[in-house]
Order: sequence, then C-alpha cells, then structure tokens
Amino acid sequence: MPDEIPIDGVVPPSWSAAVIGKNSKGSEQIDRTAYELCVLHALRVRLRCREIWIVGVHRYRNPDEDLPQDFEAHRQAYYEVLGLPLDPDTFITRLQEKM
Repeated sequence: MPDEIPIDGVVPPSWSAAVIGKNSKGSEQIDRTAYELCVLHALRVRLRCREIWIVGVHRYRNPDEDLPQDFEAHRQAYYEVLGLPLDPDTFITRLQEKM
C-alpha cells in the first residue's frame, strides 16, 4: 500500500475491509471507488462541524468570521447583551441548575 495515501481519519474501521484489499500478487491495494466514498464522507463530516472550511462560501466559512472582529476588546458588552456571565464557573452552575 502506498505510504502517501492517508487512511487514518479518512477510512472508518468498518470500511477498511472494503477499501484495503489484496491484489493478484498478494500485496495490499486500495479500492479507489470505496476510498473516494470515504473521503467524501470525511469531508462532509468535517465541513459540518467546521473543522475545515471553504473560502468565499457563507455556509461553510471560517468559524472565526462568525465572531465580531472587536470581540476581545468588547467581550463584556457582548456577554451582557447575550445575558451570559463572564465567569465560566457561574455559567456552568446555571446550566447545571437548569438541568
């Protein structure tokens, strides 16, 4: 199997038998169609959780662009507008009380 083809993080363990097989000489071979399906699935998952993004596309843009550019300078004002405490322990306590 060529070293330059990434398997970890792309091919789920349940798919490895379908993706990696043996050729007539007994060496490992990648089934291209099955591997491409795994790549597309991994891409879909990572786009949805914004682990990766596409430049110029609103829905799949960089998550850093979702925050106001002056967020760090005006953090307290933004938290007040959202009705959230700045202290993480207070935030967690409120969540636990609601649950």
